[in-house]
Amino acid sequence: MDLPLLPLLTIPDDLSTYKAKAEKLVRALLKGKEDEAFKLMSKPLQDKFSSGELAQQCKNFTSNGVLKDVEFVKEFIDEKDKEMVIFIFKCSIGEQVVPAHVTFEFHGLKSYLIAYQIPSSKAKL
Repeated sequence: MDLPLLPLLTIPDDLSTYKAKAEKLVRALLKGKEDEAFKLMSKPLQDKFSSGELAQQCKNFTSNGVLKDVEFVKEFIDEKDKEMVIFIFKCSIGEQVVPAHVTFEFHGLKSYLIAYQIPSSKAKL
């Protein structure tokens, strides 16, 4: 007797683990901790960086001032790709407030941290 297959939900109901990992990535990048940031990324995202490129990005981020705070703003499912969740953060750097976002992609039971952008084009603060 064959049992019917149930559809696999790709995006979990509880996203708190992913939100925490996204925030950890943003903090690492903005504090210039490229090794820590690199370890949080999925392999495809890691492969996009040439030698020293991530270190240079981190150096550029830290040249804007000292990171004071990272505040979670919201999360949403990407309208174009329903398997992606985007986390938006408000980052206080020196005297500036800069938006950031981190994107996770979900496939079956796996998740991948696939993108980030600081300042974010997906957030208006």
